[in-house]
Amino acid sequence: MKNIIIVRGGGDLATGIVHRLHRCGCRVLILECPMPAAIRRKAAFCEAVYDGSAQVEGVVSRRIATPEECGDLWEKGEVPVLVDEAGVSIKEIKPAVVVDAILAKKNLGTLRSMAPLTIGLGPGFTAGEDVDYVVETMRGHDLGRIIERGSAMPNTGTPGIIREGFPVRKGLKIADIDPRIEQRKNCRTISDKARCLAGSVLEIIVGEGGCESSFAVCMGRGPAFERPCMQKGAGLFA
Repeated sequence: MKNIIIVRGGGDLATGIVHRLHRCGCRVLILECPMPAAIRRKAAFCEAVYDGSAQVEGVVSRRIATPEECGDLWEKGEVPVLVDEAGVSIKEIKPAVVVDAILAKKNLGTLRSMAPLTIGLGPGFTAGEDVDYVVETMRGHDLGRIIERGSAMPNTGTPGIIREGFPVRKGLKIADIDPRIEQRKNCRTISDKARCLAGSVLEIIVGEGGCESSFAVCMGRGPAFERPCMQKGAGLFA
């Protein structure tokens, strides 16, 4: 397998990133834990871990048992989800990009050595040390800012209702309540924050060489090959 993007985490924010990359033609694999704790479950690809599949805005994610099953799902236009909390399969798959979108507010094991390009979302990562880039996740003026050196701001919030039967601990957020009945559809769609973060991740990847299938113009096959971004990372997806 070549030119794979691995996204660690399949919650609602990670789903926004995966959805954007998938729609742009990238081959994306989600790595999840055995019991994901998504709040906005109808807008989270990680629900495939429980139900076998999940659909968000027309894109289907499907649970797989081994990395070898990825190819068939990509051919069908679906996103594979593999239960691999520790990221053991990363060494076998040798992805071009690893995006840590677990949003645990700390690094749960992502290393720059995992791929030619590594991206961490939110606090817990240091760009230039454990990952190549960090994307700011704090709402406000800096949401989505790409950090090349340093860390994101400490996050105070945790992004519906948690799945029935999920083991809870003291202080764990289990629900979001929005009293606006006319906004019910928001429970099933990608949020503005997720779309913002997705754009930043996509910007980094394109700047480092792009996704082979849909960014041909950024791979030296079009008139934009002389763009400055190509001078930095044209070989990422070569």
